[in-house]
Amino acid sequence: MQFTDCSFKIGLMRVWYFGYFPEWYPRNRVIRKGLAKAGAQLLTAVVPPQRLWRWPRLLLKAAGMLVRSGKPTVLIVPEVDLESFPLAWILARLLGALLVYDAFYSRWDALVNDEKESAAGSLKARLTRFLEKFAISRADLCLADSDAHAEYIAELYQLPKSKFETVYIGADDELFHPLPAAEAEKFIVHYNGFYHRLQGAPAIIEAAALLKDEGIEFEMVGKRASPAFKEVMDKVEKMKPPNLTFVDTMPIDQMPGRMARAAVCLGIFGKTGFGERVFPNKGFQTLAMGIPLITRESRGAREVGNPGEHFLTVPAEDGKALAEAILFLKNNPEKRKAIARSGLELFLKRFAPEPVGRALLGRLEQELKARGKL
Repeated sequence: MQFTDCSFKIGLMRVWYFGYFPEWYPRNRVIRKGLAKAGAQLLTAVVPPQRLWRWPRLLLKAAGMLVRSGKPTVLIVPEVDLESFPLAWILARLLGALLVYDAFYSRWDALVNDEKESAAGSLKARLTRFLEKFAISRADLCLADSDAHAEYIAELYQLPKSKFETVYIGADDELFHPLPAAEAEKFIVHYNGFYHRLQGAPAIIEAAALLKDEGIEFEMVGKRASPAFKEVMDKVEKMKPPNLTFVDTMPIDQMPGRMARAAVCLGIFGKTGFGERVFPNKGFQTLAMGIPLITRESRGAREVGNPGEHFLTVPAEDGKALAEAILFLKNNPEKRKAIARSGLELFLKRFAPEPVGRALLGRLEQELKARGKL
């Protein structure tokens, strides 16, 4: 277990970030940094991912925070942590805190529709849906990573959209920021992430094969443990692109240096409902580094910026269109630089931790005032 005190005494709002979450993951990293930069007093409790003994550990954390700093104004349950929510709900009611659940995306939807790991009628899917509905219906405020996701989840559980606040994933600007471009003989196209269906990796492999004679090298960095990775390898075996290299996953603090070698970075290309509603982590990180991005056409992308100005988009799972977009950027260096510059300006204005935190803090203040708690 770890305990991190990020208390900022200038603020009136004491926020507990409470439950299990991977500290490195961009979602909670950006929210925590953003709230702290915006002036909230932030206390963070981190427990291991194991479900056994999670509640006793969290209770010990809560007791320590109460003794040290007093009652929370806001209690946030991070990114789809359904297992910690019931305890957080009890504590928030006992302590009079505003309870916020970071729905982020629907865990049930990811399980059943996106990754197809469980049938809708399976025990696992039904339990996930029950817990998710419990959390979303009983939280005072829910967070989502896009307006499209907020609307989807609200409709799924027949709740008002007004119960949601969109908090875009953003990126940690202390880690992801423009770096000097490394000298490279080849035009490098970079992808990093997992190989879930959402990612649409087969389209990248097809694009690599189509561009094998254009002096363009592709690298795909990430953990190859997804059930969908077999489909990826089947595509590789069929097309055999000689200009494609797979690289094992690496710590997140090494990723910016790797990305800086690239002329273009790639987002997601899967044709899933999830993919239609999101703008990916790696997309925000690419914008933050001032590197041109190509990702799939989607409502999530249109929410974030203007395709053709801040990044390029192509139809989902269309390797030919992706290849054409990459070749266009290779052959038009001034356009490539303009897109990279516009993307960086957009990120700094809306998606760095500070603007993300300010926007969220403003919504929290509204909710507290409406309830007479601030």
